[in-house]
Amino acid sequence: MRIKRFVEKPPPEKAPSNLANAGLYLLSPEVRKKAESTEIDRIVEERKRLDFGFDFIPYLVDKGFPVYGYELKAWYDVGSPEKYLGAMHDVLHGKLNLRVSEERILPDRNVWVQGYSVESIKRREEILKKYKEKKLSIEGAALIGRHTRIGDHSKIADSNIDNFCIIGEHANIERSAVLDAAKIGNYTNVSDSILGRKVVVESTRENPTRIESTSVIGNAVHIKENCTIIKTRINPHLTIPPGMIYVDKFLKSDEDIVQQSTREALV
Repeated sequence: MRIKRFVEKPPPEKAPSNLANAGLYLLSPEVRKKAESTEIDRIVEERKRLDFGFDFIPYLVDKGFPVYGYELKAWYDVGSPEKYLGAMHDVLHGKLNLRVSEERILPDRNVWVQGYSVESIKRREEILKKYKEKKLSIEGAALIGRHTRIGDHSKIADSNIDNFCIIGEHANIERSAVLDAAKIGNYTNVSDSILGRKVVVESTRENPTRIESTSVIGNAVHIKENCTIIKTRINPHLTIPPGMIYVDKFLKSDEDIVQQSTREALV
């Protein structure tokens, strides 16, 4: 279907159709070159941005470039942490028409450990061995990425753990998404939350860290031990000192870390 007009997020009364932009784009080499042209540079200079929906696609349509869309009969909104986790849960449990290429490691449940390299296969065998020896609990469904290591006596339930993650001992991850190369310390409890790439969570038996209630932790955030993070969003690359408590906060910068602590309110 060729697109003759493209309007990003119009008010309902001005919408040219009842179709919505799903935000998935495939660009030809010619269009990639156009993105580096002086015309596009002028748009960026004037608008201080180059947004696909608001700027780039309307520009291509107006200039007569062949822009096509594929009409999906069904789609899934993942525009909030709650909806993202809901979609993850439905994928894991086979409610959406998406397939995982690897075979399930458990015959009766959707539990996968990804990867085909020698190291990936070794990690998969270690995880399955721990599960059979009851040194690892896997409940519901789970997708575990390549080269991920999980410590003894930990629990994974209805969660996605991405590639190259290190999960400590006695950790508990439920209904959560942990992205690539995250390091989760011993006795950490993560529930109903999203942890970005290269997140580090320090935690010990004496000073465990909890992250729960649709908290979203940005990439490369470092959380020290004995923290409690509830329904809180943390911008990338911040460091959270030990013993901090946040409830329903948005930590955007280093200044917010101390100012928004709710330790006094909870102690």
